[in-house]
Amino acid sequence: MYTHNGVSSGKRMSPNKFYYIEASDVKAVKNCGGDLYDFQFAYAVRTSQSNLPLGDGAQGNHVGYSHVTVLEGPNGENGKTEYTYRNNAEIPASYPVPGWEPSYVPNVPNTVPAGNGLLLSETSFKRINVAGANRFVEVASTTNEYDFSAPVLVPGMIVNGSLCPFVTSGNHPEVCAFIAEKVKFYNYESTWIKRLRTTNRIYDQQNTTENSPNFLATSVAYEYANPTHLQTTRVETTAPDGIVQKQYLRYPADYGNTNPVLAAMAGAKHMHSQPVEVYYTVTRPGGAEQVVNGLYTDFNQFGTLTLPQQVRILRTNTPLTGLSNSTTAGPDPRYIPEQTISYEPSPAPGNANTVRSPFKPTMSYQWSKDHQQVVGAFVNASRERSGPLSSAPELGNEASWIGFENANTQGGTAEDDYWSFSTSPQSSLATGTAHTGTYSWYVNSTPTGSQLSGPGRVFSPERQNHRYKLSAWVRTTGNINGKLVLVVQRENPADPPLTTAGSYQDQSFGNTGGEWRYVEVILDLNQARPAGNTERLKINAFSTNNGGVGYHIDDMRFQPVESQATTYTYEAGNPQPSSVSGADSRPQYYEFDGLQRVKVVRNFRKEIIKQFDYRYKK
Repeated sequence: MYTHNGVSSGKRMSPNKFYYIEASDVKAVKNCGGDLYDFQFAYAVRTSQSNLPLGDGAQGNHVGYSHVTVLEGPNGENGKTEYTYRNNAEIPASYPVPGWEPSYVPNVPNTVPAGNGLLLSETSFKRINVAGANRFVEVASTTNEYDFSAPVLVPGMIVNGSLCPFVTSGNHPEVCAFIAEKVKFYNYESTWIKRLRTTNRIYDQQNTTENSPNFLATSVAYEYANPTHLQTTRVETTAPDGIVQKQYLRYPADYGNTNPVLAAMAGAKHMHSQPVEVYYTVTRPGGAEQVVNGLYTDFNQFGTLTLPQQVRILRTNTPLTGLSNSTTAGPDPRYIPEQTISYEPSPAPGNANTVRSPFKPTMSYQWSKDHQQVVGAFVNASRERSGPLSSAPELGNEASWIGFENANTQGGTAEDDYWSFSTSPQSSLATGTAHTGTYSWYVNSTPTGSQLSGPGRVFSPERQNHRYKLSAWVRTTGNINGKLVLVVQRENPADPPLTTAGSYQDQSFGNTGGEWRYVEVILDLNQARPAGNTERLKINAFSTNNGGVGYHIDDMRFQPVESQATTYTYEAGNPQPSSVSGADSRPQYYEFDGLQRVKVVRNFRKEIIKQFDYRYKK
């Protein structure tokens, strides 16, 4: 804390107050019409000392510090840092009409000067010894300059007590005059604060004196060219070597009505601070300004939300002399798509579904039942529902996961990503026997020679020349002929089924001895396609019991072989995952304490690999 001559430099931020209001008992008063009403009068109590003491509580008077010094070490042996702040005391509120000062109503707010608390400067010092004397010399400093435009007076009103109906009738002026004392108006300032410049200095490390002129300075200037949105439109950085770098920013309000989505963002959506275009230039001493990088974002309407749909970047090997003005001519044609985003349909249009890029693998996401948490993240796989999938929600694209964590006994809905399963005498939801999370699915026993189908789903992959994989974890306690199956289906169900060698693939599993075992089956869709066939083929992915005891199945994944998947489960009330299964489908389990801090981490065998204890010094 900064002191001057042993006295704190803090100042009381609010004026003293030497009175307060007391309310009288309820008294019966007759008006001029002879009617009897109950009124409660008030009177001021004056004191010789302010009744707002120093303190930082709701009833205290705040103390502000214009200059604060932080010592590194008890006496600054390791240096110090000094801060200065804008710190002007509050002043009583002004009143729009003379005579409206509060003679009855207490606690009219004070006017707090705009910008109080803004950092004006920060200077770091090191402590050195010169000729036996200790002194502080500057190491680095930052100073900020601000502009406080003319304040706008915003009227406020305080009502003390209830209003009498005679105020509106005007029939009893003596009563109305009393009631008028209960309403007070005042002005409050609203100011647009603009940071104009920041200057950073790095001092010569050989300095031995304060206020040394030996330093390198970098200045950053800010420009606000459009008062409609009040946002920074240019940031200009001047380096010590004279190179000037500029950042230009354009916002929805800069585009007028040329784009209806941007016009809505600048209007009813109130999305004023979201940049549409940001580009960068460099000017070398004696040279011309050249564009070196840029970013342009296309927005669109998804349900009730306005969200980024495409991000374009300026890819150039050589600097450009300029860009076309996007506010009138649209984005410069040298911008190329870098990222395209699709979103989950209603009721969760704000959740990203698939993110595509020509330079990176496609990313896609599967969300929980309440749309709050990611339960599946896929690399190099699409979940986008375009083309034939847009009108067929029961069909999947290239990736999906089912862990039965929604505790549904009937599948086929969006909650379970349209995986098909249902409770029957042969199948049921199982609790207490899960590979990850809380639930698994139980497929009952069946006689040898018969077949009982387990959970499954049909997919219509957009990439028809890839290999696809169905994987799952299964648990059995006896002899069984279980299978994971992938079968190619025709685009038109009325067409005869395919009989090519690769159109059917399965992987058998037997007795796992009560342990969870990983199983997968792969189908090459391109190999399964008959010569000359161009239709969009489908893949039916499911499990079966072909004879033997029942089995539990969990963590079923469908994905391209070349993709990677990460899946998550959660416990109720905790937004942190209780298990995370990586690309190899092996989970890592997490346990938490009552404060939702990680307590135990277990591997896929549920062996403890990390344990955390939290202790706090009293």
